[in-house]
Amino acid sequence: MKKWLVHPADRRDAADVHLILSERQKKIDDALLKKPALSEEQLTEVQQLRATGEALHKAGKHQEAVDTLDRAIKIFNP
Repeated sequence: MKKWLVHPADRRDAADVHLILSERQKKIDDALLKKPALSEEQLTEVQQLRATGEALHKAGKHQEAVDTLDRAIKIFNP
């Protein structure tokens, strides 16, 4: 059985990325709960971007996830 050593900085970076992604997801979720004045098309796009961002995060594509979630947030704040 192989044992892998993980440098503490790598763990910190992973935790930071997780926190960044969680904050962005929460920001989107909170904004959606407030029933924003978005068109049906914009609302659908935000929901799709939110789901895509989460899927990218789970696939380990963290920067792509952050970029995708940021696109969703920009729809609320053009």
